[in-house]
Amino acid sequence: MSASPCSVDGCERPTVARGFCNTDYRRARREGRLDLKLIIGDDLTRFWSHVRITGTESCWLWKGGKTKGGYPQFSVGGKNVLAHRWAYQEFVEEIPDGLTIDHVKAWGCTSRACVRPDHLQPVTNGENVLRGTAPTAINARKTHCVNGHEFTPENTRVCQGKRNCRTCGREWARRKKQEAAA
Repeated sequence: MSASPCSVDGCERPTVARGFCNTDYRRARREGRLDLKLIIGDDLTRFWSHVRITGTESCWLWKGGKTKGGYPQFSVGGKNVLAHRWAYQEFVEEIPDGLTIDHVKAWGCTSRACVRPDHLQPVTNGENVLRGTAPTAINARKTHCVNGHEFTPENTRVCQGKRNCRTCGREWARRKKQEAAA
C-alpha cells in the first residue's frame, strides 16, 4: 500500500513526515512554517492537535503520523495506537471483540486518514474486506456470471474459493461432447 498524498494542494507525492512529502517538508521546515513544538497534555488535547476539520459533513483528517498503510496513529501511554480506533472508542463506545473499524464510504468517508467517529463502524474483518475495492471484494459483489446466469445456491459451484456457474459448466461440457463426436 502506498502512503497518503502530501497535504500541500496539488502535490501528489507520498507523505513522509507531518503530512508532507519530503520536498515540501524540507521547504516548510526551512521557511519556519512547521510547528515543531512537542504537544504536552492529556490524550484528548494531543489528539485534537493532529486533527484538521474542513467542513460540517466532511472527514476529520489526521495531520499527524501515519502507518505505512496510511492509517493515522499516535502515542497513548507510551504505546502507538491507531487514531481512528482510539477516536471511536473515546467518542462512541468500546469496539467489540473480534470486530475492526471500517471507514464507511456510504456515510461520506473517503480517506483512511479520517478520524471522524460518525464515519466509522465496527464490522467483522470479512465485511470490511468485502466493502473494499480489491478484486476479491469486486468479485464477491457480482450477482451474475459473465454470461448473465444468476449466482444462486442451485446454480453455483464453489471450487478452491472461486464461484463457477453450473449452467455455463453444463453448456461447456455439452459443446465439448459434440466436438468430440464430430
